[in-house]
Amino acid sequence: MAPVQPVLPDALPGTPFRPVEFENLTVFPYVDGARCKGSGHPQCRGRVAYSFRATGMRSPARGAHSATGKAA
Repeated sequence: MAPVQPVLPDALPGTPFRPVEFENLTVFPYVDGARCKGSGHPQCRGRVAYSFRATGMRSPARGAHSATGKAA
């Protein structure tokens, strides 16, 4: 948990989107069994869910390059 809530960058002009870069983003898949019921012959509608965690967030760097080395 961050000591302060991060501030989002401004939205792109004409859109509702706010581009951000996450620092140390991790994804934790887990089985959500809250929909499972019954015993013996359970009827389960469990699903795979995901939890996302990051240590920081910032505005993307201008002219950032992708992993291939080409401009994004």
